[in-house]
Amino acid sequence: MDLLKKLAVLVVALLSASGSSAQTFGSPSTYSGLTWAVSTDMGGLTSCNQLFVDATGDVYNSNDYVIYGTLNCSDGSYFSSGNAYFGTSGSFNMSVSIGVAFKLVCVGLSGATLSGSCGIYDNLGTQTGTAFVSY
Repeated sequence: MDLLKKLAVLVVALLSASGSSAQTFGSPSTYSGLTWAVSTDMGGLTSCNQLFVDATGDVYNSNDYVIYGTLNCSDGSYFSSGNAYFGTSGSFNMSVSIGVAFKLVCVGLSGATLSGSCGIYDNLGTQTGTAFVSY
């Protein structure tokens, strides 16, 4: 009998959850093939020369984008994912993983050129190198 009560509660919970819907403001758009030239002074990544990503976001209701792609190097590539956004001053900012060990963090890049200097950080938050990105 106790099992039957639990099953009835579960069915009611599922039915009430399926009747509600999430509020959405707009449809997200994906911008494919965004490409930055990259140069870095960090050992192990000096052969990396291109960040190739797609960005998805709701351009009309948000200034934040999910980005995903690869950091391409002459000896292979690293999966990259993160986010990017335009600040209130018009600057462009992005934070992208480089594999599982590092993160490329670009703060205050020109909103017109999407280019500038970025820091490379390890998982502990220690800056281990710098990079220049040019869109």
